[in-house]
Amino acid sequence: MYYRTHKANQFNNVFKPIFDEIVNEINRYDHNHNRPAANIIDSETDYSIHLFTPGFNKTDFKVELNDEKLVVSAEAKNDAHSNYKLQEYKLNGFSRSFVLPRGLDTTDIKASYEQGVLQLVFAKAKEAQARKIEIL
Repeated sequence: MYYRTHKANQFNNVFKPIFDEIVNEINRYDHNHNRPAANIIDSETDYSIHLFTPGFNKTDFKVELNDEKLVVSAEAKNDAHSNYKLQEYKLNGFSRSFVLPRGLDTTDIKASYEQGVLQLVFAKAKEAQARKIEIL
């Protein structure tokens, strides 16, 4: 019994640091590859994009519209503390692009930022809004 336990401990002593390093690298990549979650709502009168972006100020965002391509980005402003005892989160900048559908009035855009959610609302062009047609 001692022999098996001893061999298992030797295995763990050799391979556990290797596996831990691999897992840490994967986690580091996931945290650096920051892409905020988005909800897109397509109603009869407007088209909304909600981005989950906690920790930013509304002045941190840059929103650009070029034809039908929307680019939302933000730069992170982290504390310059390098003497963290434990740091489980870090605010990362991001850039995210969306291709907007046709039929939006891109001159009528409303943007707001509340409780960590950036909301961009595009009005639909009058001709693109759904109409009920009565059948005679």
